[in-house]
Amino acid sequence: MSQDFCRNYGDPDAPECKRVADPQYTMDFTDVEPGPSGYIHWCSKCGPIEHELLDAIMGAADADPSFVVRFGASIAAVEAAQKAGAH
Repeated sequence: MSQDFCRNYGDPDAPECKRVADPQYTMDFTDVEPGPSGYIHWCSKCGPIEHELLDAIMGAADADPSFVVRFGASIAAVEAAQKAGAH
């Protein structure tokens, strides 16, 4: 049986990461991405924070559907800047 690791494991911005995933914090996105890559694993330190973030994003989307478009555009801009080497 393989060990799942927290998505933040090794991230210098998450030094408190516990490394080993805690199943109670695993997020299931298999409706969007089928198979094992549809799961995001979090440890007991990172999981609660990431779940709060997801709840806030979903709440904003429910309150204002245009948020989804703006949020998507922001993600695209960050990814483009990362590809270009900007910080």
